[in-house]
Amino acid sequence: MTSLLRTLPLLTLSLFALATPSSVSARTISVSPGESIQTQCLNVVAPGDTCEIQPGTYSITTPLTLKVSGTQTAPITLKCATNLGCTINSGTSKTLVTSNQTHYYTIENFRFIASAVTTHATLYFGEGTTWSKSDKTLGNNGYIFRNNYVEGNMLFYGHDNLVENSEFNGKNIWNDGITDWYASSYNNTYRHNKIYDYKVRSIWTMQYTDNILIEDNDVNNHIDCDGAGHPVTRCIVKNNRIHDAGMGIQIENSFDSVFEGNIISNVQTFGMIIENYGKSADFNADSEYRNTISNITVKNNLIYNPGSNGIYIYGASGGIIENNTIIYSKPNAGYYGALALARYDTFLSHDWVIKHNIFSSQNVSALVTTSTIPLPNMVIDYNLYLGSKFYQRIDNTFTAKTTPQWQALGYDQHSLFTDPLFIDSSTSNYQLVPNSPACTGGQNGHYLGAFPCAVSSPTASSSPLASPLPSPKSGDANGDAKVDGLDYVAWLSHYNQNVSGASNGDFNNSGKVDGIDYVVWLNHYGQ
Repeated sequence: MTSLLRTLPLLTLSLFALATPSSVSARTISVSPGESIQTQCLNVVAPGDTCEIQPGTYSITTPLTLKVSGTQTAPITLKCATNLGCTINSGTSKTLVTSNQTHYYTIENFRFIASAVTTHATLYFGEGTTWSKSDKTLGNNGYIFRNNYVEGNMLFYGHDNLVENSEFNGKNIWNDGITDWYASSYNNTYRHNKIYDYKVRSIWTMQYTDNILIEDNDVNNHIDCDGAGHPVTRCIVKNNRIHDAGMGIQIENSFDSVFEGNIISNVQTFGMIIENYGKSADFNADSEYRNTISNITVKNNLIYNPGSNGIYIYGASGGIIENNTIIYSKPNAGYYGALALARYDTFLSHDWVIKHNIFSSQNVSALVTTSTIPLPNMVIDYNLYLGSKFYQRIDNTFTAKTTPQWQALGYDQHSLFTDPLFIDSSTSNYQLVPNSPACTGGQNGHYLGAFPCAVSSPTASSSPLASPLPSPKSGDANGDAKVDGLDYVAWLSHYNQNVSGASNGDFNNSGKVDGIDYVVWLNHYGQ
């Protein structure tokens, strides 16, 4: 997978495809091993220029410093002449930094190697910059960082930056992979990256940030939309694969945000934790946010095998949890399970619409924390439960509820309590077969769970373990009877497109190439 990622074709977005106008006399400056990238290129470039670095290893003791700004129409390009053929080795120093407010660079095809923790980050797009938590006019802006390999970490203080098709290896040395901070960090996009082996987080967007898109990354550390001290807004986390991590997605004082289409598996604690802070003894935010409506949307996520809860809501209010599939497979795990709404100090979690989900749990299906009166403006209905073990918590007393008692609280009046009939849960294929009761079990015939019903698959038996999806070989796009990296490229090339057929990466024939097709490919990889 690592070698495959490094050779994936570059995906570009028209927003970032910036042409150099004919009025700018752009130069290409070549640097060879033994020469100084800093002296011969970075110190003398002008907008529109390209620094073309020839393959080889460049050992440095002080970081490469970007001193000259490009422009939006004439960015400066720093690239290796061959794909990942240039290694920049900084040892215990930072590898690449900005000076005060330098903008508009494209950086591609490098191996950036550091060996130790440095102040802020080894790739630091905030060096020499005047800092402010709330001033949106500062920062280092307009960077495109793509098709690189990094041993180290990255920090942005700026906006309209793009990181894509890159690999970040934390080597269990650095805490976080990619970070952006404060109000100057907005309109940043992190997509199609592989991020692994960090101590804490894969991607961390922190305090005051706005309109951050985290999309289609493969990570084994959690993603954190962190407005703990002051809220973040419009944090969009979609279609990521988060696995074998401490947790999946941490959502802290995040408002007007969307968490959609993610596949979260085998995490140690929570699949998702949604928590708001305020003026409290254990965490003192700049205001009280625990009774503020968050307007969060959590939809079409698959969460399976979390250690604690699938979704845990902690003193947060106001949002929609719809069309998710949560599989909790640990019996006898206390009060942990598929879903929990908890109290933070005296602040209850309320004003949630929770519908059209599938909650399959071998322990607790759902737990709500209330006072002696029902939670205000709560809708929990039109869900499907496999396993029905409910709890109501008042203060420190947990009371088990039978299904009729749970419904007497006003919850799940129209929900189903039956087997959803997944295609093949033994291979983590949690799609629904056509005759599943979840296909039309929602309000007005809406489907339940993360995925609409498969359009063509075997009829399910009474067991949830139906036959897997047929094809010549599931996940084989090019018909060579092997499921390998070439098939992954076919999937990636058509990702999020409305096309049909295994040759296009639509391995379940749903008419759209999405994360489920990736799961089919992954489950058959190497066969």
